[in-house]
This record gives sequence, C-alpha cells and structure tokens, in this order.
Amino acid sequence: VSQLVNEYIEKWAKPRKRTWEEDARMLSKDVVPPLGKRKAKDIKRRDIVLLIDEIVERGSPITANRTLRIIKKMCSFAVKRGVLDASPCMEIDPPAKENQRERILNEEEIKMFWFGLDKAKMSESTKLVLRLLLITAQRKGEVSQAEWPEIDLKNKWWTIPKERSKNERIHRVPLSPMAIDIFKQAKTLSGGSRWVFPSSKGLPVTPRSISRAIRNNSEQSNGNRKHTPPYGDFFKIDHFVPHDLRRTATSMMTSLGISEFDVSKVLNHTIQSVTNKHYNHYSYDKEKQKALGVWERKLKTIISGKFSGKVISLKR
Repeated sequence: VSQLVNEYIEKWAKPRKRTWEEDARMLSKDVVPPLGKRKAKDIKRRDIVLLIDEIVERGSPITANRTLRIIKKMCSFAVKRGVLDASPCMEIDPPAKENQRERILNEEEIKMFWFGLDKAKMSESTKLVLRLLLITAQRKGEVSQAEWPEIDLKNKWWTIPKERSKNERIHRVPLSPMAIDIFKQAKTLSGGSRWVFPSSKGLPVTPRSISRAIRNNSEQSNGNRKHTPPYGDFFKIDHFVPHDLRRTATSMMTSLGISEFDVSKVLNHTIQSVTNKHYNHYSYDKEKQKALGVWERKLKTIISGKFSGKVISLKR
C-alpha cells in the first residue's frame, strides 16, 4: 500500500492537483501507518471501513470524509493501472454530513476583521493575503501561491495561469487601487522572491497556514465547546474561515446590483453550456473591472468612509 500511495502521488496527484501535498499528508498520516506494509490487493472493504471509523472516533468526522475521498480516488487509480482488479471502497458512504457553509460577514464584521488584522499575531504576508481575498474575491490558494510574473502593476492586471486556476483556464483579475497597494506592500516584503507572499522558509505561504492564522487569532465555537485561540481573539466576531471572505465579497457585489453572471466571471466559475465551453472566448474584462470597482468603493466606505492610500495603516 505504501508503494501504491507513492505511485498515486507521483503519477496522478502531482500532475493534476494543486493540493497534492494535502493528499500526501493525509495518506501518510492515516493510511500508511495501519496499511502501508500490506499488499494492496489484500485490502478489503472492512479494512477501509475500520480505518475511517478510527478517524471519526478521534473526533475528526470531516477529516474522515476527506480521507475516504482520497482513498477512493487512489483505489480507482490503482484499478486503471492494473494494481487492483476492483476497488475495496465500493459502497462505502462518507461517515459525516457536511453542511454547505453560508457564512457572510456583515458590514460591521468586515470592519472588525479589517482592523483586527492590525493587531493579530501572524506574518505581514498572511495579513496581506487575507486583505486581498476580501478585495479581489479570488481563491485562497490562488492568492497565497501568486508569483510576480503574473502581476502587471502598470496595466493593473493579475493573470492567473491555467496551471493554477481551479477550472484550468487562464483568469485575468483587474487590480483596483486597493489591490495594487497590497501588491506594492508585498513587493517590499518579498525581498526579490519569485513569490508574491513568501514564507520565512522562502516558499509561498500555504493555504493551510492562512486558515491556521485565522484559527490562532479568533475564538471558535463547536456546539457547546469553545476553541480558545493561542494568541487571543483579535477579531471578536463569530467564527469565520478565509473562504468566507470570498463569499462575502461575492454577496456584496450582487447586493450592489452586479449581475450574478458578471460576478461569476470575477470568481472564474465555469459556465456549464456548450456555447460558453466551446465558442465563447470573450474575456469579460470590462464587466470584471466594473464589478470589482463597485465593490472597492463599497469596501472603502465600510472601512472608513475614506481611503487614505495605505491599506494596512488605516486607523479608526
């Protein structure tokens, strides 16, 4: 099984998934220790069920869901490669129900988030990533992994290559004045790195570290249990995750009269129609510029009523 894990990561996950490292981490943590030395063809459905049950019983049902999803993909890969004749994961259902998140920050929470970042204990690069998530409504991984060749400050565009976009299509993001200011600050901090937001190790900050930064600086409730953040509750708002910032910007744009179709272009969502998929190659640049321009004006009003030109130095 350990050899199958390596083959799956190298031959399938790395070429196809930007999050292949997360697959490798989860398989190494929960699959290789109990099953790694066994022959892959000897693994039965019961083995997978017991493995998933153990993850649930330690209090991680959502992790169990995601681990099962990766195991299923790996076993399907193994069948196609002739390693297995049939997948042992057939008819195994996810153990936990996952509720679709609908968290949207209201205007007061947006302001508290923005100014809470000033005192929050996280790297300056991470603070810039979080602000840019709200300003541009782009995905956490696409922002945190951005590279300088993608950024054109002169012409005010950020071009996300197809290799890094979720739908594997080039995505042009117009840069508003607030976004440009963020990138200029990042340029100063990055010290010549190819990465816009490098970590202390010289690599880009990871999506996981962005989520962890929020957890470490905000109190979270889970039923009757409360998670006390190690650094303190700097945001003082209900639990939120980085993706909620993208959802908040999306909701704000539609509430300001931007059509859902134009907002979907800002988000780089794939429109499921034959016409759009095969014939429509219009970039919707003007529509995206208008949408993010309207959102920036609203965001400036929420934060302070005025924009001083220095995003991080805005004071109450």
